[in-house]
Amino acid sequence: MKKFLSLFSLLILGVALVGCEDDHSSSEHEATEHEAAESVSENDMEDVIEYQIEATAPPEVEEVEIIEEEKAVEEVSEAKSDTVTIASYEAYTAERLAELSGSQPFALFFHAEWCHTCRSWESKVKEGLSALPANTVILKADFDTELDLRKEFKITSQSTAIFFGADGEEISRAADPALEVVAQHFE
Repeated sequence: MKKFLSLFSLLILGVALVGCEDDHSSSEHEATEHEAAESVSENDMEDVIEYQIEATAPPEVEEVEIIEEEKAVEEVSEAKSDTVTIASYEAYTAERLAELSGSQPFALFFHAEWCHTCRSWESKVKEGLSALPANTVILKADFDTELDLRKEFKITSQSTAIFFGADGEEISRAADPALEVVAQHFE
């Protein structure tokens, strides 16, 4: 207990001296340090120095980092909840078609790169995605490479859209449909 009190006294004295350096002359400071050093053995002094180092380390650094990480997670969560879902116009894959069939309405558009009408329709859709209902999903199937798909749906010309209901059944078809027609299908 006596050793602890000596260590604690030296620590308090050290803190007081650091805080008052500007107020006292250097000779008073040196005399006080000398008196404190005489009252504590050399081993005790090493303990005090180690204790001072541990006691003066800024423990709030980890806490600040954790708080900043929590704030970042909250901001991301808020951003996700503020995210507006817009319609999607995406490349056809058999997996995506299977995923959509029976789960929600969607459209399948047969597109050819060489087709001016297809390129024009694609531009209109991309520009108007934000105006379409949020649940709008349009799959873009390549007219030239998806031959089995064309055969399955009996597609004879490019720029044809097929609209499907949530049950996966075909509802209607349209060649180069206006955005209003597309929107009506998803409302």
